Amino acid sequence: MKRSTWWVLAVVVGSQTLMWGVGMATEQVRTTVPAGAPAMLQRTEDAPRIEPVALAKQLAGPVKPIVIDLRQDKDFQLGHVPGAIHVSFENLGAWLGKQSAATKRVPVVLYCACQAEHSSAAGVMMLRNNGFREALALRGSWKAWEAAGQAVQRGPKI
Repeated sequence: MKRSTWWVLAVVVGSQTLMWGVGMATEQVRTTVPAGAPAMLQRTEDAPRIEPVALAKQLAGPVKPIVIDLRQDKDFQLGHVPGAIHVSFENLGAWLGKQSAATKRVPVVLYCACQAEHSSAAGVMMLRNNGFREALALRGSWKAWEAAGQAVQRGPKI
């Protein structure tokens, strides 16, 4: 009698499934990506990053990225990247579902509260795996933005 070990993996954030897979422990799992599609991100370490100074330059340029603050509402009100919108990490899937195909072609930068960029990297994975080709995590997140002496906007939720 042959014994097989099966595994199931699902990464779910809120109501949005980021990735999933089923397989046998003895087999190699392969994914197929349609021609021309961006590669699926499978680890938060693979999420592309942008430095605070580079983001500040983009915000001053002609093509401004959408900047999303994933922190808690009270943190957003105390200070955020100028022009950022507040979308809690738990609501990112809902925000994603409301975006048009045109929005998916605009650069998007996400940041969170921790310097390790865990939530922003997971958010970048979610966006990239749903068609946002230019989604980036802010390297060092909010603390790096402040430490770099970049402009800070204060006030209520936009």
